[in-house]
Amino acid sequence: MADKPAAESAPAPAPEAKPKASKGTLKTAIMLVAVLALEGGTIGLTMMMVGGPREVQGVSLEADEQANQNKLVEVLVVKDKFENLKTGRQFLYDTEVYITVRQRDETTVSDALKSQKAQISMAVGTIIRQSEPAYLQESTYATLRRQIKSKLDDMLGNDPSGEPVVQDVLVTRCIPFRGDF
Repeated sequence: MADKPAAESAPAPAPEAKPKASKGTLKTAIMLVAVLALEGGTIGLTMMMVGGPREVQGVSLEADEQANQNKLVEVLVVKDKFENLKTGRQFLYDTEVYITVRQRDETTVSDALKSQKAQISMAVGTIIRQSEPAYLQESTYATLRRQIKSKLDDMLGNDPSGEPVVQDVLVTRCIPFRGDF
């Protein structure tokens, strides 16, 4: 029991003191607030010096007549089934061909297509009948399009300025079907 009074007489451990905010972090916070206030003031002063929003100056968007005349339009040339025997078997190609022409040439081209409908259909059919099967299976039909464009340029001619009337040939369908079962 002699140990007990000695243990009771020992001083109690002091509670840990909370660390005080250092002066460095307080100064940093004050400097940060001062810089932000200075930045906000600079932006506000700049906005006041520049003034309010400027007046809007509109431009009329009337369509230019010449631009409309040069706009490209699509015209159906032929939609038919043509055969090809180059592989030794009969294949029927369900074909649809369009051309793009300038709007100013659309009426003359449409009239020419109506008056030469059989000739154009025969020319496209001849091109497909004489084509190698690989040409009819190209992903872009580049060879077929080039051959048809050349033939149509010969048939439809040029516009008054000397440019070909046909701007591009679009083969939208060229689907093979077996014809000899």
